[in-house]
Amino acid sequence: MIHLKIYKTLDYTGVTSCDNAIGEIFSSLEDLKNDEVLQVILDADWKFKELKEFISKTKYKILDVKKEGEKYIIIIGGKS
Repeated sequence: MIHLKIYKTLDYTGVTSCDNAIGEIFSSLEDLKNDEVLQVILDADWKFKELKEFISKTKYKILDVKKEGEKYIIIIGGKS
């Protein structure tokens, strides 16, 4: 069993545009080591939709999604 650790948590609750967030997320993903994942926190359905679209165009994948109230807690990693 491989143990994955959270490299960084990026919290975008209250952010009104994903443009800068996407760049920061991609940069953080590029810094991941094999046993690390990125945790992203979002607070809107449209933000989650944009993130899913972005990730689908990269070598990374969404490994887990939890919804807690209005927040999405997303784990991204797994270079393909």
